Amino acid sequence: MVRNIIFNLTLPALLTSLLFVSCGQDSVIEKVEREYKDKNYKQVVFLVRHHLRRGGGRDPKLLLFGAESLLRLGVESEAEEYFSEIYKADSTWGAEIASILQDKAIKYMDEGLITSGRRFIVQAVSYNPNITFGEYDLEAGKFLMEERKFDEAIGFLKRYHSSYADSSGSAEAMLNLGFAYKETGRNGKAIDIFRALINKYPASRFVSTARWNYEILSIELAEKAIKSGEFEEAKNILILMKDSSANTLNLVRANFMLGEVFASQKFIKKAIDSYKEVLNLNLGSSGRYSERAKERIEELEELR
Repeated sequence: MVRNIIFNLTLPALLTSLLFVSCGQDSVIEKVEREYKDKNYKQVVFLVRHHLRRGGGRDPKLLLFGAESLLRLGVESEAEEYFSEIYKADSTWGAEIASILQDKAIKYMDEGLITSGRRFIVQAVSYNPNITFGEYDLEAGKFLMEERKFDEAIGFLKRYHSSYADSSGSAEAMLNLGFAYKETGRNGKAIDIFRALINKYPASRFVSTARWNYEILSIELAEKAIKSGEFEEAKNILILMKDSSANTLNLVRANFMLGEVFASQKFIKKAIDSYKEVLNLNLGSSGRYSERAKERIEELEELR
């Protein structure tokens, strides 16, 4: 009987307590939202902190209002803690968090505060890799490359080049895109990008860097093809490269490799002509490639 009395007294009290807590939490969110809309950011932060100190529920929406208000007040580290907590609890909030950080990044970039803008770009991308920064996608790509996040950088650089093809930054975007492909082992794509830059922006200050990387990668890719017995692929790579090259050493290497390719395919005359081009480029000097070219010519002449 005593137990029943205690139960009868306790159950209503418990229900009342739960109802009070629930209503209290709802009213906190509503009040926080109202203060946020009125731009009373200090009051928002106070309400959120007070609620959490009292052991209140860590509702993602409540934390988001707190984080946004902290950002507006310049308390960035605490804001990031809230964002991180929200995302760990429910990753579907990632897009909304990224959008908030995106706005902050663009604002800083517009104001010329590049370091701060960069920090928020990297943070935004960590929550949503597909987010965009418009005209600052080039900067985002470059920053991500410095962080060695090459796959993420590729998306931003491609988007910038596509959206701002006629801008002064397009050639730089292509150069960085070529480097990003190179760093991720996609040398064929890197070669295509460097070659496209050379052809599209011949007067750009980035052309010499693009040309050098294009030629070196072409030689490396051709060497790999030769080792694999893919002579036709190697030939196509080398012919395309040497037709646009102005670097003597790279031309020497390309012609010597073409000689090797043609010799393997039993095209004796073409092979000899390629080796002779090595000698012409070296002006008959006794360099390593010249000596080997002379030897190869003598060997092939005997086969005629």
